[in-house]
Amino acid sequence: MSKDIQPSEDGEREIEDLRARLEEAQEVLAAIRSGRVDALAIEGPDGEKIYTLEGADHPYRIFVETMNEGAMTISTDGTILYCNQVLADMIGLPLEHTLGSNVRRFICPADLPLCDELIHAQCRRAELLLLHTSGTAIPVQMSARGMSPLSNVCVVVTDLRSQKLQEKLHESEERLRSLAGHLEQVVNERTQELLRSQRRLRALAAELNLAEQRERKRLAGELHDYLAQLLVLCCLKLGQVRRDGLPSKAEARVQETEEVLGQALNYTRTVMAELSPTVLHEHGLATGLKWLGEQMQRHGLLVKVNVTDADWSLSDDITVLLYQSVRELLMNALKHAQSNSVTVRLDQSEGTLRIEVHDEGVGFDPTVVGAVDHATPMSSKFGLFSIRERMTALGGWFDLHSVPRQGTTATLVLPLPNTMVQSEFKVQSAEPAMNAEPTTHPSPCHQQDVKIRVLLVDDHTLVRQGLRSVLDSYADIEVVGEAWNGEVAVAAVDTLRPAVVLMDISMPKMNGIEATALIKARHPEIVVIGLSVHAGGVNERAMIHAGAAMLLTKEAAVDEVYRAIRPMLDDAQGATQSLVDPPGESLHESKR
Repeated sequence: MSKDIQPSEDGEREIEDLRARLEEAQEVLAAIRSGRVDALAIEGPDGEKIYTLEGADHPYRIFVETMNEGAMTISTDGTILYCNQVLADMIGLPLEHTLGSNVRRFICPADLPLCDELIHAQCRRAELLLLHTSGTAIPVQMSARGMSPLSNVCVVVTDLRSQKLQEKLHESEERLRSLAGHLEQVVNERTQELLRSQRRLRALAAELNLAEQRERKRLAGELHDYLAQLLVLCCLKLGQVRRDGLPSKAEARVQETEEVLGQALNYTRTVMAELSPTVLHEHGLATGLKWLGEQMQRHGLLVKVNVTDADWSLSDDITVLLYQSVRELLMNALKHAQSNSVTVRLDQSEGTLRIEVHDEGVGFDPTVVGAVDHATPMSSKFGLFSIRERMTALGGWFDLHSVPRQGTTATLVLPLPNTMVQSEFKVQSAEPAMNAEPTTHPSPCHQQDVKIRVLLVDDHTLVRQGLRSVLDSYADIEVVGEAWNGEVAVAAVDTLRPAVVLMDISMPKMNGIEATALIKARHPEIVVIGLSVHAGGVNERAMIHAGAAMLLTKEAAVDEVYRAIRPMLDDAQGATQSLVDPPGESLHESKR
């Protein structure tokens, strides 16, 4: 049987005493926290010490507790005698566990020397790292002020996290601004460099295109000036041989040879036209485009060319580039538009030259021109790109409008400088040039026993010699002179007064069309017969417009030339009579 242990009387008194002390301590702690205590008397080994709580009045404590910054009072050894809830939250401890702790416990080890300087008033303000119980380092600013007469220190702790974040954000913004500025500068530099490169590429592309056209023109000129003239000379010589009389077998062989030479000459003409159409360089863009339209009919494409204004002219380079662009557009229409007709409109308005190429074919979506597909082959896309770059290099632009199943309209626009606007057709009237007055020589008398005076005009010596050798065989024809360009021909006519001028079209300095217009203006009674490797079409119309009686191919038999001379002279003079030689010496050109 157990017995209850009863505390002794002394033990009960001791328990009551401890309970009383605990209640007293709790009251003191509550009084300290509530501000009802201004000082504490603490018994120590050296006797009783008084600790004052300076400024611990109730309003002050309310202010400290409600402020947004941490606040604490620490002793010289770092003990936290007082702190507010904000500081306790920074540390991450309950308020009651923070009081009585040493502040050095919550300072980053690297910043302890700085903390000691604050406590001992060696510095008043410092930035350091406060350690949270989670291990996070919080940047704070501690502002310290000593308390008199005691050596305790009041410290205000400001959380710098937001400020540091703003500073970092500001630094980032500055770096971003600096980087953006640098990037913008780099982009501008690269853009300018790209634009310069693009301009150089455009200029090079245009020059390359022009170089190609110049080479084409050179090759065509070589064919015209050498091969074609040799073929013409062969035809003239064979014609002369046939006229002298041949055995039947030889006659057949000569005829066969003439046919072969004719085929070779026709083929040469075709190659020359494809390389560089003479009509373009001699008559300008408008006439060249009309000729191009006629040539496209051979491929099954009907081209209608409308020229609303021809009061302008262009340099040879620009003319060639525009012509080539229109030709590429027509070839694209032929290959892809699925339309058998195209309209080309050429006009000038408000200082710009405008060329429209329109078809009513299947059309396409211009937004997918850069894509590779079967409907719009890559070659045509490159051609359109080439045209656009070509027009940009010329200072103009290229517009393309197309709708599927509604056709396509391509527009070339080129500003015309004042120096570019002239008359495209250099010979439009029969007025004398260079202020020359019409000659007042009396008309030659008609005698049946005099010869027909003929002036040969051609820039190829071999052709002139061939024509002379054949014409000299006619008893009623006299070759009174030769000229190798239009200027010399005009002067020779004024001096020699021939009855007939056999005029080549393509010549340097002044072509046959211009020379014919001047001769007919001064001497309307003189008969001019045009000669050309390219007879018919534009050349024939231009020569007739200038006043020529007709245009014959150079390889035509001299008999044909002779047969053309006599009726025209008869019509011009009103009777079949020869012309009397006017006074003056014949002009003969020495062999070049």
